[in-house]
Amino acid sequence: MFKSIKTKTVLALATAGLAVTAAGAQGIGQWYGTFQYEHEIGPTGANGDGPVAFRTYTLRLAPPTRGTGCTVTVTGYQIDQQLQCTATPQMGSLIVKYFNLRPRAPYYNGQPLLTLTRGENGIVTHWQAIGVPEGAPSRGMAMRRIR
Repeated sequence: MFKSIKTKTVLALATAGLAVTAAGAQGIGQWYGTFQYEHEIGPTGANGDGPVAFRTYTLRLAPPTRGTGCTVTVTGYQIDQQLQCTATPQMGSLIVKYFNLRPRAPYYNGQPLLTLTRGENGIVTHWQAIGVPEGAPSRGMAMRRIR
């Protein structure tokens, strides 16, 4: 009798784990697409009389065939960076974490780069390991869906 109860418990826990995984996979579908934020750094040059510099932050979430894979790119003034990541939906938010088979400094696998949260007025961006754009708040209306 003990063995059958133990077997039932193991099966129940395994089934519950699959249900949670399936629910997580369904939750990410609403986030698929491309999100972008253009940040104005300001005028360049020694006297601030040069052209205005920008940085563009882009998050691309793969279509359903690629699961939770994503890419974050930061391009613009003095930067050209592409980071592989994984995205995890969690209670109305999307946590974007660094992932690479060969991690490179300053990031480590599983480190949250940024989090997107659906708010009443749009998507709230919480900048994390990727860094807060100069002069921007650490949390606010930054990223917007472009596709």
